[in-house]
Amino acid sequence: MTKPIDVMGIGCVVLDSVGVVNDFPAPDEKTRVFELQQTCGGPAASAMVACHRLGLEPILIAKTGDDEPGRRVREMLAAEGLDTSHLIEGYDQDSMQGFCFAEKGTGRRIIYYYRSRLALMKPAQIDVSLLKRTRVLLVDGLELPVAAYAAEIVRGAGGVTVMDAGSVRPGVEHVLPHIDYLVASWMFARDLTGKETPEAALEALRWSGYHRAVVITLGEEGYLAGRGGLPAFRGEAFKVRAVDTTGAGDAFHGGFCVGMAKGWPLEQTCEFAAAVAAMKCRMAGGQAGLPRWDEVIDFLNERSPRLDWEMAAT
Repeated sequence: MTKPIDVMGIGCVVLDSVGVVNDFPAPDEKTRVFELQQTCGGPAASAMVACHRLGLEPILIAKTGDDEPGRRVREMLAAEGLDTSHLIEGYDQDSMQGFCFAEKGTGRRIIYYYRSRLALMKPAQIDVSLLKRTRVLLVDGLELPVAAYAAEIVRGAGGVTVMDAGSVRPGVEHVLPHIDYLVASWMFARDLTGKETPEAALEALRWSGYHRAVVITLGEEGYLAGRGGLPAFRGEAFKVRAVDTTGAGDAFHGGFCVGMAKGWPLEQTCEFAAAVAAMKCRMAGGQAGLPRWDEVIDFLNERSPRLDWEMAAT
């Protein structure tokens, strides 16, 4: 019998140039960059690296160009132990690149990204047999035609679909009807619903009729979540000494997928995801700080003892 796929991520992979600055310069000013390094990034890619470090066997479907940055991200993902055989290479196309700078002392960041000659993936490039074997699917908001196609198939085959909704882009309306768990930034929720508060946006989204549950991430203020007709609940962000918040949302989505794969309740899944996100922020770059399973369980046993993490670990 063909083995089920724990989790699949469909979206973008990026070669990031990451650095730390003492402060952000004003226009027409300059500042020195410290600790400059190249890392692999991208919402779906970083979430799948998180899942792998947390013990799952993920598949990543993303696209690179046939260039040096594309070769570098493939090497980095392979070094993490991820199967890179499902990455799609665009002929004579440029891979996505990001330029991320974190402010020393606060972890706040500025990100610029480059996508010039990298065409979107096409549904025909996705192996349907893989989709039908997928237990949990995560899609980001950067490959929307493929996301809609894949989510409909995975959901129809009995899998769970999760969306990393960062920004409202044309075409997202075709994806949302196929998403079980919408994990949205406050910016996405506000722009899509037109509501002025996270609470009002959550109510509008969770009564859309599309989703089993909606989570709105609020950065340092934690998250707000609601499922069906049950009361909404808030969760706090764990406090850590932040070096770089780049990729914290991606880490949250990876941790969230782990909870879904393990069948945890929504509250426990969100708490676990918040811990993964916080721990990532202790190192620069979108993936370097992603923790291992035992590290997260130890962290939660100390910081969130109200939930039974030893039972969750079995």
